[in-house]
Amino acid sequence: MKNNKLFIFGLFSLVFILAGCSDNSNGEEDSASGDDYPSEDLTVVVPFGAGGGTDLYIREIMDIMKEEEIYTENITVENREGGSGATGYSYLNGKSGNPYFVGPTAASFFATPLVSEAGYNVEDFTPIALMGADDLFLMVNSSSEIETLDDFIQTAKSRTMRIGGVGQVSDERIVPEQFSEAANFDFEYVPFQGAGELTSALTSDSLDAIVGNPT
Repeated sequence: MKNNKLFIFGLFSLVFILAGCSDNSNGEEDSASGDDYPSEDLTVVVPFGAGGGTDLYIREIMDIMKEEEIYTENITVENREGGSGATGYSYLNGKSGNPYFVGPTAASFFATPLVSEAGYNVEDFTPIALMGADDLFLMVNSSSEIETLDDFIQTAKSRTMRIGGVGQVSDERIVPEQFSEAANFDFEYVPFQGAGELTSALTSDSLDAIVGNPT
């Protein structure tokens, strides 16, 4: 397709998690017992910047939850970006035992603790529900000469491509790593804290391509 600049690249899943719901390490009063829940506002901690894929996705889901009265109290979405998700997930982990703080997962939720001292482990959290899934896209600027995936591979074999994504350790890095290995080319990965600055880098030709979800 001559004008298609999007290439389906992988799969992104979003799961709601709750930090350590079986105990209360902060000593806060547990107000979620029996039929009293929910009786307080819900805080959704997004460990990435405002305007990014995870942020937009979860805000849409929260709007649906309010419209359908799935959660009857107020819902606040709070962005705590940094450290490939570690800042936000560590903050959420600090709310262990408080059922009014939840968050969405991303690939970095699993990957970051494997490569660094993230301040949390995956086992510290309880999965609540799979909220959605969508594809990851490999995208180039509309002015790029690359029109097909074969074009991209041939270009990447002739020079080192700069590919951007959100997070140092994330699905937006893992998937192109697997792609480059399968297609036999090298690339430079450039991490960003949010999708807004990532997209700006692509449109200003600072990057050859980016990886991200449809939002």
